[in-house]
Amino acid sequence: MAVIDLQTCGFGADAVSSDASPPAHADAVGGNPVLHHVAAMQWSASGQRLLVLLVVHIATAAHVVAKYRWLVWDPPREWLEEEPGVDEDSDTVGVITMGRWHVPSASFTNDCLSIFEQYTQTNSMWNPNENAVAYPVRRDAAAGEDGVAADEIEIQHFPQTHLWRRPSRDDLNAIGIRQTLDPSRCLPFAVAPAPAPIVVCEGSFCAWSPR
Repeated sequence: MAVIDLQTCGFGADAVSSDASPPAHADAVGGNPVLHHVAAMQWSASGQRLLVLLVVHIATAAHVVAKYRWLVWDPPREWLEEEPGVDEDSDTVGVITMGRWHVPSASFTNDCLSIFEQYTQTNSMWNPNENAVAYPVRRDAAAGEDGVAADEIEIQHFPQTHLWRRPSRDDLNAIGIRQTLDPSRCLPFAVAPAPAPIVVCEGSFCAWSPR
């Protein structure tokens, strides 16, 4: 079963900047999203939430720019019960909560993403309460203080929700529930906004301490 069908999800459209105003990256202005892929995934310690790093490649007149977004999938409530299982008549659907588009720091991209499976054996993107992740981002000079480029540490909160009650099948598209055409192959889901991330400090690497 597909959690996200990258060919039809449409998540990359809002990654394209219409102008170069901070905190947008000027090199992605006016481009066209041409490719999606998943760069990393990590289950929370409880196994109830899935963190995904989505990447969209934006083609401009000069080059191709990669933009990144952390998102969290909360499974349908029935998956968290003692006898899990979801079919097309389930009462609830999964919820995907999406963070903001950004460009990771070079050290995170080169030193962590390249070995992410190994990296997550000793480090967790999740905080101990499983409702936030911390990650380093690259700031363009246009967005930095005094016009100076700098890496920063952000914390993105992802409030947990998996209680969106599913209406009748005829009303699914009307209220914005996605992936409804083939429930035997793709799990329907609703999209929930995340609060704005919090900038903690300058830095190019971060890790949560254990509980």
